[in-house]
Amino acid sequence: MSLPLDRLAFRQRQDMTPASDAVWIALASFADGKPFLLRHTSGAGRAFICTALPGKAWSDLGEGSVLVPMLQRMLRSGGQRLVQAETARCGEWQPRDPQAVWTAVDSDEHKHAAWQAGVYQCGTRRIALNRPASESRPEVTASEDVAALLGDVRVQVLDDLAHRSADKLQSEVWPILLSLCLACLLVESGLLLSNRRPRSKEATS
Repeated sequence: MSLPLDRLAFRQRQDMTPASDAVWIALASFADGKPFLLRHTSGAGRAFICTALPGKAWSDLGEGSVLVPMLQRMLRSGGQRLVQAETARCGEWQPRDPQAVWTAVDSDEHKHAAWQAGVYQCGTRRIALNRPASESRPEVTASEDVAALLGDVRVQVLDDLAHRSADKLQSEVWPILLSLCLACLLVESGLLLSNRRPRSKEATS
């Protein structure tokens, strides 16, 4: 995400001419092409040089819209080499050393870090590979494609059901079930009425 450098006003700057034997990369430059922020990599460390100060006499850099996120990114970048654990997306992460062997620590089963999410370890380093968020997003398939996949199976699409009347939505099984239910109720009513008939005098004497 780019920082809003174009919104800053600069009143002073210190031009820098890197030594010929040092490789400095300009991460941001002024309108005339002079570097504003440079980076030099030496071994596992990095050095950054800013050619303007955040003081009011120099620039509007002290307002924080650029300085704060820039320092946060520098701290995060510098701390990554000291952290033994990291996170990445499964399928997108590639180990720095192709010969390194990463083994799963969250499961006894054999897993491959290239396409299976989980927690893996290589020596003292650990990485948590999470599946991409795109896998959790539901995909919509056209009704014609569903009908072609299922073949002779009868398919009812929700969009079509919303425009149908209630009598057309009723399945063929419902009338049969309703008739059986009514028949059971009638039989039950007949049994209850037969138990309430008064006994004859001969039976009571």
